[in-house]
Amino acid sequence: MNIKTNHYLGSRPCFLAGVLFLSTVFIIELIAILALNSGRFIYTLDDPYIHLALAENIAKGHYGINLTEFSAPSSSILWPFILAPFSRFKHFEAIPLLINLLASIGTIFFFTRILHRALHFADRKTESFVATLILMVLIVCTNVAGLIFTGMEHSLQVLLAVMIIDGLTADSEGRKGRFLLAISMILAPLIRYENLALSLAAVVLLCFRKRFTAAIVCTAAIALLMGAFSFYLTRLGLGPLPASVLAKSTVAAGNKDISAFISGIFANLASGFTSSRGLLLIAVLGILSIAWRTSINKKRKLLAGSMSIAILIHLLAGAYGGFNRYEIYVWTATVVTAVYVFGEAACRFLASPEGKKMMPALSALFCLTMAAVCFPYINGLFDLPLASNNIYEQHFQMRQFAVDFYRKPVAVNDIGLVSFRNAGYVLDLGGLASTTALTYNKMKTPGSAWIDELAKANGVQFAMIYETWYDGVPGNWIKAGELHLGKRKVTPAESVVSFFACDSETYNETRGLLEEFGKTLPGGVRFVSKKIAN
Repeated sequence: MNIKTNHYLGSRPCFLAGVLFLSTVFIIELIAILALNSGRFIYTLDDPYIHLALAENIAKGHYGINLTEFSAPSSSILWPFILAPFSRFKHFEAIPLLINLLASIGTIFFFTRILHRALHFADRKTESFVATLILMVLIVCTNVAGLIFTGMEHSLQVLLAVMIIDGLTADSEGRKGRFLLAISMILAPLIRYENLALSLAAVVLLCFRKRFTAAIVCTAAIALLMGAFSFYLTRLGLGPLPASVLAKSTVAAGNKDISAFISGIFANLASGFTSSRGLLLIAVLGILSIAWRTSINKKRKLLAGSMSIAILIHLLAGAYGGFNRYEIYVWTATVVTAVYVFGEAACRFLASPEGKKMMPALSALFCLTMAAVCFPYINGLFDLPLASNNIYEQHFQMRQFAVDFYRKPVAVNDIGLVSFRNAGYVLDLGGLASTTALTYNKMKTPGSAWIDELAKANGVQFAMIYETWYDGVPGNWIKAGELHLGKRKVTPAESVVSFFACDSETYNETRGLLEEFGKTLPGGVRFVSKKIAN
């Protein structure tokens, strides 16, 4: 008992060092964001404002971006419902930042638990040094800090992913924590659909360990809860999956067509071999497979095998990128698994006379290697303030025009900030909040007649869109101007947003408004008016 207690106490300095490191990075990034955005905090993506807008309406008893119609634009089942109770708060938009910060601290806590379960040295100082070094590398190379500022559910997604690994490692050593493991497995896919890969991998491992009751209960709970949400969506007249999942997943998009489903899987697999993040996962898959050819104990081998299943599922159905967030859950889970699986063997080597001599060089090599393979995540930290500034200069300014100047229904292809705290109707030409638009986009419908039809059907006479996204614009639309970013583009899809009046009357009505709007733009941001000939 004493050994376990002392071992736990020994992990505390490591955890505190990790929290201090994360807090320092957080404060530096926050100050940089506020400095760039004239004192206004803005997330690094437009997407979190979709969840915030949806949460506002959930609090009013409606599921959708516009109160006049149902829609399922959220990539998470639970996240908007978690936010909804806070929607009346004055600084509601800061709630995701706070939740993500707390979730990230929780991730560091479970990182620490797994590390001290994996690493065993006779010398506690050596153990503390190695664990702290690995923890710092994990924090940077799993994008823990960067995810906080996305305002999305990914910080909570990663926390649950690491909790699953923590539960599986504890179970393999006969420790308590099976209830927490079960809760994590059930909640994980409800926070983000991709986490289903980890939950299924955990179910397989529980079966191999002959914990059939736990495996069946967790599987049934996941199926019941996810099925209930799909049933809820169909009762609203929507499809069984959120529009965001259908829009971004080639596999989910082909759910009604077996040939499209199979071709989607092959397309996903091919993207894994062409993406640097996909190749990284394939490399981890190779590393985990090495466990089966070593003297590592069977329980750790089974853990390596189960996480290999999670990697394979992501390679077949997952995505990459999205400002370093789509693949982060499986990357984090499998890297932590690799540390645990090979930790015992590494400790034996480092404790040997030869290992002690090589420890400084090996520590430096480990840091440099991880920095090289995770360079996009590290580079993302440097780009983070600029990413926030991009959203401030583009999407926030679009919102200002829609809410403070035009004050009528508008059409956009990025609905987040324009929809947030906007009582007016917002037509989503991107399709996340419009099943009709999503169908046209997925079918790559030629021409632009459908855009004009949708606008007229919804009483929309003004649009702010990425012109290059569409096969032309309706012939009757009049280009009123272009909004240009003032700095290098990081997260927006395009650096220029085109403003269109859908008829001459609206064009004449908005000319003066756009002139006034142009005077309010931040330094460097330009609105270039387009005048039509008389």
